Amino acid sequence: GPAGAQGPAGAQGPAGSGYSHYVGEFFQGGIIFHLWKDPNTETEHGLILYPLDLPNAAYGYDGVDIAFTDKINGQTNLQIAIEQGIESGTVFEIASNFSYDGYDDWYLPAEHEARMIIGNILIIQNSVESLGYPYLYLDRMWTSNNPNSSRGGTMDINFGNRGNYSTAASNYSYNERWKTNNFCLIRRF
Repeated sequence: GPAGAQGPAGAQGPAGSGYSHYVGEFFQGGIIFHLWKDPNTETEHGLILYPLDLPNAAYGYDGVDIAFTDKINGQTNLQIAIEQGIESGTVFEIASNFSYDGYDDWYLPAEHEARMIIGNILIIQNSVESLGYPYLYLDRMWTSNNPNSSRGGTMDINFGNRGNYSTAASNYSYNERWKTNNFCLIRRF
């Protein structure tokens, strides 16, 4: 099966792009879904999505007054969970213990990282299919930042039924933290 499989090296980016990697490339354990350069050093960075579905899990910390407030970088929210004490059976426990293809720095994406996954879902799914991985079911998933102590953040790709506690005119909604839900893990390079 595809577990641990390394895809072939991708083609060089278009001339003049200034990037050596591309969105959709299999690299360092997953599919690249976002790229940027440090404006000072021009060092290339990217976000990588773990290419397989994970079993649904609870957000956790139900009723605990912890603010997982970083909407941009889910690494910060995982660090808060680690400092608070990892709760057993949660997405944070899975992320903190996760290792794949030699990488152990995976984390639950924050809201804006999840939006970038959704924005590139066609490229991601095409790459997953081309590499022989099964289809990824990412239409509703936990995000690491949360609105309050009883709800965890979820990102919903389907603008139709958003479930309970959805915000008006938005695809961002909330689930109770004890419910199990779909999620994915990402890492940075």
